Amino acid sequence: MRCNESQILWKFTSCMSRAVSMLVYLKKQGGISKVTHARFAESLIDGLAGHPATGNRSDEIYVQYEMTNKGLVLETSETKKDQSILLCRPPFCPMKLLTETTKMDIPAEIMSGGVKIGVAVLLESSDNCILITRRSKSMRTFPSVWVPPGGHLEPGETLVQAGLRELEEETGIHVNENDDITTLGFWESVYPPLLEKGPPKRHHIVAYLQCQAVISSEALTATMSLRAKEVDACAWLHRRLASRMTCTSTGYAGAASSIKENETSHKLCSSEFDYVDGILMSDNGVEKGRIIPVEPLLHDHSHIERISTGTRYAIKLWLNEQDK
Repeated sequence: MRCNESQILWKFTSCMSRAVSMLVYLKKQGGISKVTHARFAESLIDGLAGHPATGNRSDEIYVQYEMTNKGLVLETSETKKDQSILLCRPPFCPMKLLTETTKMDIPAEIMSGGVKIGVAVLLESSDNCILITRRSKSMRTFPSVWVPPGGHLEPGETLVQAGLRELEEETGIHVNENDDITTLGFWESVYPPLLEKGPPKRHHIVAYLQCQAVISSEALTATMSLRAKEVDACAWLHRRLASRMTCTSTGYAGAASSIKENETSHKLCSSEFDYVDGILMSDNGVEKGRIIPVEPLLHDHSHIERISTGTRYAIKLWLNEQDK
C-alpha cells in the first residue's frame, strides 16, 4: 500500500522529533569528571550516587544542574548549597527495583531511549492557591491523574521557557519569563509507576517550578481556556487542603528528610472540603461546571483518578517555602 504525502510527512516529523529529544546526562565525580548519558534502566539517584544494586539506598540526593544544547546535566552536590536542588524518587520507583532479569522484558528501542526531561509549573495565585490539572483520560501516560500544568522540553528551551509554554498551551494562562519563577525540586518519574503493572515504558526527570502570579485564582480562572485533549479539568488548592493532600497514608510516604511535616494537617478531614473552584470539561470539550469535588484528590491509588505522587512531593516543597 502506498503512503500519501501527509503520511510520509507525519512519519518524517515523528522520527525527527524522537531524534532531537532533550535528554538527561550525569556528571559523575571522581578522579576525572565524566559526563555520560543517563541510562534508561538505571535510577538517576543510583547513577549519581553510585549506589550498589542491592542494600539500603536513599531516595533523595542534592544535585546541581546545567542546561546545555543537548539536554540537562546533573551532578551531585556534597552539601546543601544555595544552588543545589533536591532530586527525589518514590520508594517504589521501578528503576530502583529492576533486576537484570526484569530488564530483559524491556524492548531494545525503549532501553536505548535514555531519560527524557519534563517540566511542571506550580502556579500560585495572589490569594495563595496553587493550580493543578487533570490529564485527559485519553492520554497514553498517567491518564486521569492530577498534576500541575507541564510537559516536555523542546530543543533550545530552558526549563522556565518550556514550563511557561506548556502552562499557556494547556490552560491559556500567559506568564512572562521574567516574572517570579524558581525551581522547587526534581522528581524521577517512571511509567508505569509500579513494576507490578509491567516493565517501564517512560523514564523522565521532572523539574517542578514555582511561579507567583499577581492576581487572584478567580481572576486567573476567568482568563483560562483548557486544552481538552490534554487536560479535562483544573482545580485551585488552598494551603490547608494542599497540606491535607500531602499526608495520605500510601503516597510519597517517605517524605524526604529535608521536608518538614505539617502537624496540623493530620487533624484535617476530607469532610472540611467538599468542593474547590476550578473548571470541569465534558467529553466533547465543552465546559460543564466550575466546582471540583475534592474526594478523588485525597485518594492515593484510585483506579479512576488520583493526584500524582510527584505532585504531592512538589506541594510539600511549596509548603516548605511558604513556612520560611
